Amino acid sequence: MTDRSLAKQLNEMEYAYFFDRRTGEASARGYIDGKTWRGWRASPKEEGAVKEALIAAFDFLTPRFESFLKDTHALTRSQFDAFHDHEIEALHHYARSYHRSVEVGPAAKGECHGHAYNSYAKVLNLAHTHWCFRPDPRLKRIRYDPSRNPRLLQCVHVPLDTKVCKGIRRLLSEGLLPSCSVRIPSDGMGSIRSREHYQEVQNYLRAIVDKVTSTNFSNSTVSPLAFEAFWGK
Repeated sequence: MTDRSLAKQLNEMEYAYFFDRRTGEASARGYIDGKTWRGWRASPKEEGAVKEALIAAFDFLTPRFESFLKDTHALTRSQFDAFHDHEIEALHHYARSYHRSVEVGPAAKGECHGHAYNSYAKVLNLAHTHWCFRPDPRLKRIRYDPSRNPRLLQCVHVPLDTKVCKGIRRLLSEGLLPSCSVRIPSDGMGSIRSREHYQEVQNYLRAIVDKVTSTNFSNSTVSPLAFEAFWGK
């Protein structure tokens, strides 16, 4: 495959994510579904506790995100990544203490308070991407027009799950993506257990799109969120 083939596919994926996608909205019930919360557990077990806590997490996380964006000028990836690290901790404590008698957390074991790091990151990233780029039912529009927020397009992390990771692995097997030393898992969100592994995957995707000019947005390279287009396949 040629670089031109890669550029064409990434731009098609970027277009699919930002302009063709019709699912999800910027709301507590529209940003997440059972495929994600089934990877979480309540201890002791309580019916509906996980769903309730993760739906409520949207209204906990997004005002914090909005404040960060308003207070941050000339947003950089390093600034966003530092904020993202902080919000992983905030989500952990919020989910654990949402119910007085029940602790909610990811089912998969890992290095983030005993749980898989990416299980927290998937929920956080869905909140961020939906808050910014999916229709807001209250505003009747997208909150952050992607064409007017090029730095945000480059900074927000890709929500990683089975569909997205398998899509990346397929492009690797076809020789379309450059080979890498980063392990791209084939399992679900809980298979990325550490912050280091998670960031390696995000940085690998960033490095790929940084070399490809976007045909969807002026004066921009392709957004890493192009890889989220695999979610709909």
